[in-house]
Amino acid sequence: MSYGFDTKRDEAYTEGPLSSATMTLMRVAGSTTAMSFGLAGATISAVIFRTASIPFIFSTSIGFIVGVLGFYKDCMAKALLSIDLHPRLLQLHLDQNFPWRGFRLWRLGDFRSVVFTRSWTLKSMLLVSWLTAQPALDQIFEAKEKALIEEACARPGIARESDLEVEEDDERAVLT
Repeated sequence: MSYGFDTKRDEAYTEGPLSSATMTLMRVAGSTTAMSFGLAGATISAVIFRTASIPFIFSTSIGFIVGVLGFYKDCMAKALLSIDLHPRLLQLHLDQNFPWRGFRLWRLGDFRSVVFTRSWTLKSMLLVSWLTAQPALDQIFEAKEKALIEEACARPGIARESDLEVEEDDERAVLT
């Protein structure tokens, strides 16, 4: 009996952006703040109470939570910006990840950050969809970056690598 889940698609998610780089970044963010909070808490506790084990455990737990929440806030800000910049792409990923919500039936004008900040469930769905859309968003960024570089190189007065090599050869000839 099928419940509407695509096992091939779900297997792809365990190999994709949700499990590898994103989870690693979350662990690093949480671990570094946990380590910092833990050492600070243990040091202060050792000076005041002459013991550090329980305060270290408490401080590292608080540090991990602070680090992960900071990572979450950063990702959420980027996801809300992305929904305003690329609504059709995120509509595709929202519908792919949550087909029962009927995002494909929404008007394109409804895919704005203002709409998604009204509900914590919509924010959660947007964050997951932003993470799965990350490779496509990276491609869009790289294409825009490439176009800017080509535009800058096409303007007169911009030095090109071949021009720089000719100038270096001229300088060597003058010095000899």
